[in-house]
Amino acid sequence: MWKHMKDALSLSDEVKEYAMKQIQSQYKNKLYHLHQLYLKKKGRPKNVSPDDWNWLINNKWSDLKFQERSLKNKVNRSKQEMKSITGTKSIVQKAFEMKQESKADEWPNAMEVWKATRMRSNGTWCIPNGEQIMVSKKIFYRIYVVIKYKTLIIYVVCDILYIVAIFFMC
Repeated sequence: MWKHMKDALSLSDEVKEYAMKQIQSQYKNKLYHLHQLYLKKKGRPKNVSPDDWNWLINNKWSDLKFQERSLKNKVNRSKQEMKSITGTKSIVQKAFEMKQESKADEWPNAMEVWKATRMRSNGTWCIPNGEQIMVSKKIFYRIYVVIKYKTLIIYVVCDILYIVAIFFMC
């Protein structure tokens, strides 16, 4: 596979490891989406042959090890306190898309990316304390900016007092 990609795309051997990891990631994402269709009983997609679909059902998804791992992952996911709404998309990919949408030269800051990966399109949070965390992040971001530019030190003192008050109230 690497030889075909290397020749077709004029790639150097230096990018082989990255390219192969990317292919592996895309393959895993595809299998995940096919498995979701299977679980929701939506049937075989048109771009998957009947033989391949049956092989996945009989040899992969019906496998005891696969089912045990899926159950274990499901339990672990349910324990997550900081859920994200990006699905299989990486946070870096989301940040890149935000940069492209804004048509700016600058990347979005960490606070903007965090909000975009935790707030639904209808404006609700996917975590119960999302608003409180966002307020805390804004405070810490202001402290960072103040310290970075060595101005408005009074804001740091006020914000620290506010943070202390929030933590004692919780």
